[in-house]
Amino acid sequence: NTNPKIVFSELLIDNKYALPDEQLIYSDVLELQNISDETVLLSDYYLADRLENRFNYRLPEVKLQPGEFLLVWCDGENYVSEDGQIHADFRISQGWCLSAVLLFLSAGWYWRSLCSF
Repeated sequence: NTNPKIVFSELLIDNKYALPDEQLIYSDVLELQNISDETVLLSDYYLADRLENRFNYRLPEVKLQPGEFLLVWCDGENYVSEDGQIHADFRISQGWCLSAVLLFLSAGWYWRSLCSF
């Protein structure tokens, strides 16, 4: 099935004042949404900032319910806080489209990109 279940709903880059994490630190953050009518296991997905790094960061074993949103902090850390905030081990690169984040299914055939111009 190639229908998307997880999509990017928002990308906040150069976050200096808008949305702090649980330690009150401001970092780039993205929001994922489950647009399907079934629960999705996020550990089947990877995030990356470049196509050649497509298996760079595997999302943790978190279940995202239908319609549910989830924030991921792209701050170069690699942990899930006690209150469930996810911190990815990469920072969002500023390259050909200013900033890019890619989402891959572990099978490698499904991907979505979000680009900020």
